[in-house]
Amino acid sequence: MIYIFLSLLLGFTVSFLLKKEFKKTISTGITLSLLGLLFSMGVALGRDQQLLANFSHIGAKALLISISSIIGSIGCLWITNLKYQFDLSSPSYENDSAEPPSQGLKLILYILLALFIGMTIGAVGPANIAMIVEHGGMFFLYILLFLIGYDLYSNRQTLQKVKQQGLKTLLIPASIAIGSIISMLPIVILLPFNFFELGAVASGFGWYSLSSVIISQSYCSYLGMIALLSNIIREVLALIITPIIPKFLPKVIAIAPAGATSMDTLLPVIVKSTHVGITPISILTGTILSMLVYILVPLFLVFL
Repeated sequence: MIYIFLSLLLGFTVSFLLKKEFKKTISTGITLSLLGLLFSMGVALGRDQQLLANFSHIGAKALLISISSIIGSIGCLWITNLKYQFDLSSPSYENDSAEPPSQGLKLILYILLALFIGMTIGAVGPANIAMIVEHGGMFFLYILLFLIGYDLYSNRQTLQKVKQQGLKTLLIPASIAIGSIISMLPIVILLPFNFFELGAVASGFGWYSLSSVIISQSYCSYLGMIALLSNIIREVLALIITPIIPKFLPKVIAIAPAGATSMDTLLPVIVKSTHVGITPISILTGTILSMLVYILVPLFLVFL
């Protein structure tokens, strides 16, 4: 966590000292680093033989949970935004870097290709090479965050807009959390789990490593595997649909699918798909949702 903020701070500081904008260079660097991160993420997924082996047994259940939680998060945040109108736009940034629809489609295709190639290498490639690539993912993440921090200072007027929003920005993570959990109600009738079990899984908000461990150790390893896979699927689906959302819905809603990962792995995708002005809110949202995982997952398990 500390290195995430240090990377952003370093980029912000360098931009402050240089006081020069390199928007095209920064944009290209963000894209290339993002694809490198996704490639290494794919390698990690491909190397997880237990996950791949169990996918055929629990994949459909996990997929339904992840899709439902994403839809719930998007829907709840959309309703909240109708009332409070979160203004996170950055006119100067958007005018300079607005991309045509074809560019957005290319980004989605590149994301899918990077994940696919990474998973293939992770599954069938030499173990030593795959391990090196997997651990290299953190390098790409820190480079991404440095570039985002640099770009954030170049567009520092957006920080003032976030400040003007006040405490109502807390409604963004609250809406995402409520939407994820409430969305489990209709699928109780479709899956062999009760609402509290599904609520515990959905309360992972994409943070698969923590939620799955808590559930496995405190309740049931089978439900823990469901939590692991569903939250991984949520992260992968978020990678795919985040670039699409701003074309049809308010930009702030692009944060919703990512959940807790909006502060780290999904942050570059959110920024690339919207604008750098969304960075502070995305980090705040991810941080709050990550804290809620510690509270809500055990809370739901208490009722089981």
